[in-house]
Amino acid sequence: MRAGRLSGCLSVALCLAASAAWAQQNLSGAEIRSKVTGNTLTVVTEQLKTATGYFAPDGALRGYEGGERFVGTWRVADDLLCLDLPEDDFDICRRVAVQGDALLLFTEAGSPGGQAEIGQGNPNNF
Repeated sequence: MRAGRLSGCLSVALCLAASAAWAQQNLSGAEIRSKVTGNTLTVVTEQLKTATGYFAPDGALRGYEGGERFVGTWRVADDLLCLDLPEDDFDICRRVAVQGDALLLFTEAGSPGGQAEIGQGNPNNF
């Protein structure tokens, strides 16, 4: 993953909706684990870049962004979803909230950081 992944929001409207969701529906670490473990997330940033990755139960993270494969790890720490992709020198943590069926991602400072759709299981065989 590149530094731009998970770092924006889709539009001003999404930013406002995300801010409201942040205040009302912030997920705990246990809730984050429940949502992502064993599932595939498709994340869209404000630059309309899409990354799709499988969050394996053992903490492995595998997927694609822009046709490039990435491999790393994920974990939940202090109610944050953290991703580490050593090959790209990419290590971030994001707060997570829910809006409908989507997950809203926020930087530790509270700025919108993207939106993720949850796909059940590993349909792409990552």
